[in-house]
Amino acid sequence: MLLFGKLTTPEKKSVAVIAIFFVCAAVFWAGYEQAGSTLNLFARDHTDRSFLGSWFASGQHPVSWYQIAQAVFVLGLAPVFAWIWISLGRRGRDPSAGAKFGLGLLQLV
Repeated sequence: MLLFGKLTTPEKKSVAVIAIFFVCAAVFWAGYEQAGSTLNLFARDHTDRSFLGSWFASGQHPVSWYQIAQAVFVLGLAPVFAWIWISLGRRGRDPSAGAKFGLGLLQLV
């Protein structure tokens, strides 16, 4: 598209931004989807799971309990961030979509 699409300079810049967003989205979702596999194994091996451990024969609560954390954060923080964006928008200080995307990537780390 960039090389053979006979695009104008502003159109090429727009396509480049879309490509950058695409790569960033791939990085974000690659990290986000690790919760069910890699992060679960990390929690199993490197987390003190003795909280409420006396309720279980092994003395540790199940690793699967950590699977709910991702959904809790998404559902709990969505209204907070919606309020932040609306508040900033009313003041004329709403960040661009790219800035919001960048903040999402930083929070992934």
